[in-house]
Amino acid sequence: GKFADWKRLDAVLYAAKKYEAEFPDLGTMIVGSGPPEAIELYEGLATKLGLERTFFLGPKGQDVLAQLFSASELGMFPSYKEPFGMV
Repeated sequence: GKFADWKRLDAVLYAAKKYEAEFPDLGTMIVGSGPPEAIELYEGLATKLGLERTFFLGPKGQDVLAQLFSASELGMFPSYKEPFGMV
């Protein structure tokens, strides 16, 4: 998906700071993209927070998303609205 304020990616990154410190085998994969300034903002925040196991994977097709979901133990979707109602 696209990086948008209402998707609250910043909340994911702040949460990652907490769980990376407590759970050394837990990491975060962020799928999606946005305008260059949004990418710079969120990657910069991840760097500022010292996140070592947070990876920005860029946009992915449905086949890759299915593989990522299958390999994951948890999905995090902190959006306060989702216009299409699909994940």
